[in-house]
Amino acid sequence: MSQIALANLSLSSRANNSLSFVSPAFFYISLLFFCSHSFANDSQSTADIETDQQTFITLQTIAENGNATAQRMIASMYEQGDGVARDMSKAIEWYRKAAVLNDDVAQFYLGYLYYQAIGLKKDYKQAFVWFSKAAQQGNADFQYNLGNLYRYGEGTEVDLKRSLKWYHLAANQDQSNAQFDLASLLVDGLLINQDLVAAYVWYTLASVQIDTSAQLTMLASKMTREQIDTAQTKVQKWITKNRRSFQ
Repeated sequence: MSQIALANLSLSSRANNSLSFVSPAFFYISLLFFCSHSFANDSQSTADIETDQQTFITLQTIAENGNATAQRMIASMYEQGDGVARDMSKAIEWYRKAAVLNDDVAQFYLGYLYYQAIGLKKDYKQAFVWFSKAAQQGNADFQYNLGNLYRYGEGTEVDLKRSLKWYHLAANQDQSNAQFDLASLLVDGLLINQDLVAAYVWYTLASVQIDTSAQLTMLASKMTREQIDTAQTKVQKWITKNRRSFQ
């Protein structure tokens, strides 16, 4: 059954030199989908098929009574052909119903369908609308994705101020890609004022999921001992405030 995971992702097109450059927003959307979307098993047993069919019947009743989560699950089953004949038009219909009821995963995925032209005409503006709705509900991955759309002007005008807003929201929820990108922008000093201390903080925080050792070594060579100590103190304060639930 198709499902979008809400866990943070650890890969970044900037942190993996084996990946050729593509649109950063497109890369992240595709990565989020690819890493969390499980496809139907073509070799299901008869028992599994019967179980899926019963699950579909049960969920359909709940979905028809207005439950957004059930609606999204029904959409996924139609999309993948789990327990019902595959029907992308019905999948989109149910994803849209769930999205209208503010299911953030359905909103994100509907945006993805528009972005990738899966069962729908490619429409970056509609993709942006649904990606934006999903991000506004607080998921860090969706916030980072919206930051990319604003940064690179996909489905909307380039708006660095709003991009940074969404990067910061995601980074403060420990989204490592957002932390990495913020640090890179702060080091470059081209689009925003250079701040090596803040960059050191974000690279350090991102290092839990992304190898930033090269970036930290480079930064340390440009910073005074006092600046490094200040950055490390900020890191510990941030961890105490924001990672308490993970410790």
